[in-house]
This record gives sequence, C-alpha cells and structure tokens, in this order.
Amino acid sequence: MIERLLEGSVSSWFYNCNFILSVIDFFLVVRLLPMAAERKRLFITNGSLLQEKLISSSNGRYYPFHNFSIEELEKATNNYAPRCFLSYNLLGTWYKGSLDGRVLSICIPRYPNVHASRNQIINEIVNDVAIAAQLRRQRNFLRLIGCCLETPVPLLVYESVKRGNVSEQIHVTGEFHSQPMTWKCRLKIAREIAHAVSYLHTAFSRPIVHRGINPLNIFLDDYNVAKLSNFSQSLYICEDEIIKIDRIIGTLGYLPPEYLEHGEITEKFDVYSFGTLPLELLTGRRPYNLIARRAGYFRFWMNSMEGHFAGNCLKYHVKCHSIDEVVDYRILAGGGINEQQQWQAVVELALKCLETSKDKRPAMEEVTKILWQIERPLETFPERHSSVYDDGRIFMEEMIASYEGRCHVLQSFSGEELKKMTNNYHPDFIFCCSNIGIWYKGNTENGNISIYKISNVNWCEHVKNEFKIAAELSSHKNILKLLGYCLETSIPTLVYESTGNGTLFDEIHFHPARFSFHSRLVIARQIADLVAYLHTELSTPIISKNIKSANIFLDKHHIPKLSNFSQSVQIIDGEAFPTNQIEGTKGYMSPEYITEGIVTQEFDVYNFGVLLFELLIGLRLFDLFHLVDKEGGLLLDHLQNFVKWHSINEVVDPKIPKNEKGHDEQQKWEVVLELAFRCMVTAKEERPKMVEVATELNKL
Repeated sequence: MIERLLEGSVSSWFYNCNFILSVIDFFLVVRLLPMAAERKRLFITNGSLLQEKLISSSNGRYYPFHNFSIEELEKATNNYAPRCFLSYNLLGTWYKGSLDGRVLSICIPRYPNVHASRNQIINEIVNDVAIAAQLRRQRNFLRLIGCCLETPVPLLVYESVKRGNVSEQIHVTGEFHSQPMTWKCRLKIAREIAHAVSYLHTAFSRPIVHRGINPLNIFLDDYNVAKLSNFSQSLYICEDEIIKIDRIIGTLGYLPPEYLEHGEITEKFDVYSFGTLPLELLTGRRPYNLIARRAGYFRFWMNSMEGHFAGNCLKYHVKCHSIDEVVDYRILAGGGINEQQQWQAVVELALKCLETSKDKRPAMEEVTKILWQIERPLETFPERHSSVYDDGRIFMEEMIASYEGRCHVLQSFSGEELKKMTNNYHPDFIFCCSNIGIWYKGNTENGNISIYKISNVNWCEHVKNEFKIAAELSSHKNILKLLGYCLETSIPTLVYESTGNGTLFDEIHFHPARFSFHSRLVIARQIADLVAYLHTELSTPIISKNIKSANIFLDKHHIPKLSNFSQSVQIIDGEAFPTNQIEGTKGYMSPEYITEGIVTQEFDVYNFGVLLFELLIGLRLFDLFHLVDKEGGLLLDHLQNFVKWHSINEVVDPKIPKNEKGHDEQQKWEVVLELAFRCMVTAKEERPKMVEVATELNKL
C-alpha cells in the first residue's frame, strides 16, 4: 500500500527521468515483439477483455475505434524516435506521431512491476478505454482514437496533444515554456476541468468517479483546450454510494482523508482532488514539493493524518501565506486588482473543495458555476496601497504595548526583509512545520534566524498564546527565543532565534546513528526541568499541551528549545481547565482530555511520558500503533504488551551506538521505560508530578 502511495507521490521525480523510463517501457512493451502466432493470441485475449468491459459499461451501445497494428504505430513515431517523445504520466510514456497525415498521441503503458502485475495493468488499460470510448464527443476529454491489442500490454492512441500536459506547462520543465502560462489560461483550464468532472458525475445513470485529477493527467491541445485523461482507476458508483477498498493508490496531495484513512470512495473524492488543481495552477508548485520537500518531512507528512496539514501540503501553504506570497511570481507582476480578486476567490473555492469533512465539500456542478462567475470581468475597486492586514496589525500592536517592559526588546521586521531572507518563501527554506504554521530558515548578514508563518485558522488565539508565553519566557535557556515580529504580512509573522540542528523529531528518526542514549537522556532531563519550571515556578502555572519531538528544536550546541505554545493554558495550581474543543496529535493526548475535555498539569506529564518512550525506542507511537481507541487506554495496553514480549535490547532503538549497550546502560533504559509507563497511566491521579519526574531523571 505505502509503496503505491510513494509511487504516485514522486511523480515529479519520474517526470525528470522521463526519457530513461520511456526507453525502458519502449523496450519492454514494444521492442520485445511477439511472433505472429503470439500476436494473434494477444489480440484475441486483449480484445475479448475490452469487448466484455465495453458491453458491461455502455449498455450495449457501439463505440467504434480503430485497431492499430504494431507496424503502423512504429511508422507513425519513426520507430519511437527520441524526438517523438511527448510526455510521461502515471498511465505511461507518451509519443507524438503522424500516420497518413493525421497527428496522433500514442501512450505506452507502464510495464508490470512489483507494484502492479500484467493482469492488473491490462485491467486498468481496459477500464481507461471503456470509459474514454464513451466520452469521444465531449470537448474536455482526451479523445480516444484506437488501440493496439497485439502487444502484451495494449498500446493506446489518442488525438494530438502537442503541448503536453499541464504539469509541464506550469512547472516550467520541458520544451514548451519560452513564455509562462498566463493567469487567464490557467483559470480557463480550472473551469474546463471542473466542467468535465461535473459531466462525469451527472451525465450517466451511475456517476463516474475519476480518482486521478491532477495536472499530469490533463493535456492541452493546439488551442490550449484542457483535456482530462487517464480513467485507469475510475469507478462507477450509485448516487450517494460509498465504496470501500483496501488497495490505496494515487498521488499524495490529491487524495482525500477519508480515502487515506478508511479507503472510502464517493463523488466527493474528485471534489477534493480537484481542489488541489486551482491552487497548483495559481502557485505553480506541486503539493508534495512544499512541506514534504525533504525526505524526512515527506514521511512525517504522509503519516500525520491527524494534523491540519495532513491531507494537503498546498492547502496548508496557502493558509499560512497571503495571496501575494503564494501566487506564481511569473504571473504576479502582471496582476491588477481584478486578477487579485480572482486569485482570492479561487483560493476560497479551493479551500472549500479541500474540506476535511467530505460532507462540507461542494458538488462539482456548484464548483463549475462559481468558476464561471470568477472568470467573468470583475468590477474594478480602488486599489489598496498598503499591504498591511489591518486587523492583524492592530491586534499585534496592542499585544506588544501590553508587554512593554515585561520582556526583552523585540525587533520589528519589514515584509520585504523577510521575503529577502527566505528567497520569497521558497520551499527550499522550509525546515519544519507544526499544527499551526510553517517554519522557514532566514539568512541575514549576522547569521540565521527562524521565521514562523502562522495559519489563518483561529490565528488570533494562536498568535496571542504564542507571543505571550514566548515573550515572557524567552530568557529561559530551553525556550525558543522570540526575536521580533512583522506586521506587514496578512497574519502577524513571528521571528525567532536560529534552530541550527532542526527538531528533536529529525534527530530521532533521520539521524539516529549520531544520537547517543546519553544525548537523549540529557535532552529528556532538560525538558523535564523546563516543564517542572512551567508548573511550579510561575505565579500561574502554564500547561504546554504540546510536548512532543516535533516541537522541540535543537540549537548548534544540541540544547533543546521547546516551542509552539499556541494551545497552552494557564491555570491555578491544582485546578482543571475545561474545554469543548479537542485538538492535538494522536497518541499524545491524555485519556481524560479525550473523554472529558479536561486539561490539568497531568496532561503534560502524559505528553512527557510519550516523549520518553519515543526517545528510547526511536519510533513515534503513531507509527507503532496506528489505531488508538477513543479512551486512549488501549495505547498503554499496547505498549505494555509490546515490552512484555520483548527483551529490553529488542525494545530500545537499535540505532543507538553499540558501545553504549553495556549492563549499566541497560539498567538506565529500564528505569526510563518504567518512568515513561508511570507518566502514561490512564488515571491522572496516579501519574507523578513533573518535579518528581525531573528529579528521577537527574539521578540517572
């Protein structure tokens, strides 16, 4: 399952290697030509499968298409000469050709591999042909002309698409891009594809769910008319029907949460996939090349289905930036007030399509109507000369004034300064992301800084908490120091000290060989001391609610720095803070918080116990146990059973340097493990206080 997800998610990498892959597919599928008798057998076998599928899916209607021979397609492409290579997508390798004066596009499907058998691929091709044959007369679908049934995997022949696919156009790769695609053309593509998907959902007695809406499967003809293709994974469903499947495949960033988590397929699957398309057209960026740019964060994002950014990196990117920060710089310069209004309207529509709950997503008919309205000329309004988001500026100015004299002097940064430091917030500068924002590395003349772009979801409360605690406690060596802010962004941006070695999550999961048990123990002690300080040394105790490895940064000296106080609360010692809004990361939330909405100091104790376990075994609990019951108690049962049936050497992270696996170290491991379990007991009254936890760790 994961392999097929990865296969889809790195399609941009496949495209960069398209020529090599085209040669391999060409050699395996075409050049290993079968003998005459075998060709006849393949023709009959493939033809019967195709005929059966056409009859079952078209109510007995006849859809004529041409059967090409191997020799005809060789002649059309000059033996598949490299100069005839056109494109590559997840369906296969595409060539342009000409036969008897007619320009064609020929697709050589991918060859069977460990992820897909020959029968699987043939079934996908037959599915594509059967559906495409019924859409021949529709303007915004790639028109099927015929196929070749004489090869082990049938070859497909379509109308001419000389301009390649949309991915090539907007991501500036290949030979077609002397001029960037205009915004007018991009918006037209979005509207045409919305119309095509709406047609699939409404024009048939049983709606068709496409399941592959992304720029790689959208081609452009000579007149820039968008053509949707690749029906290999498409399904017929009854209206309002929910289909559940076990085989999860597709391109990450376009797959809805209900599909990733439960294998559910409805018409709203396509709505979610479509929602990514206008954002990609607007930004010129692939969804999985943003937060998931580094291999480590790719894995983190793929597994973090509980986070705000879980379903779609591009959605999260847009929520954390203003329009002028996300729009493709190649179209930004020519954008007037009308274009800016269109951009904003497109973003709002896309975010509706990308709602986590499928019931909140609009139908594709409604999406198409809205795009028609957006595309029309808009009334011109006086242009605002200030780029400052007034509500955010006023809110932040009041916050700063209220803390004047109570914290160190903070620097005010301009919007242009931050853009310069991050190369206009380029994805290469992203080094981390949390549940409320994206972290960028900023380069200055005096060294590096960290820039925190906060999401527009409940931003007032998040900024208030983050600023309040970070400003007051920045002098503590284990709190990430707040340096300043920027009021010239749509949402106030916060600037912190450099986080030279990334996060503790990075260190545990992606650099474990250099991360000794001693180093892990030192970090655990310092974070325990810090949390005990928050609980006991302040006039009103602070409950962090976010003690996890992804929120702990390491400076160049490997000193841990706790961050992300957006959900923190201050309560009188011994009291409980009730809440109706349950938010957090699976595996880290305490049982009483999940069931009763109660926050006490014991919440942080539970958090810390999970962190101790992660430090010791080198795995996130979400990775170890994907299913946690609503009460949370099952997690502890799982852990105890896991430890019960394994020796301490089998439990501890195997990547801890071997010279540390002596008898004394094993005793320390057992003490840490036992302490982690006590911190995580279901009954909060039975958990130790953080002062006690810190004392025990400091004795080791």
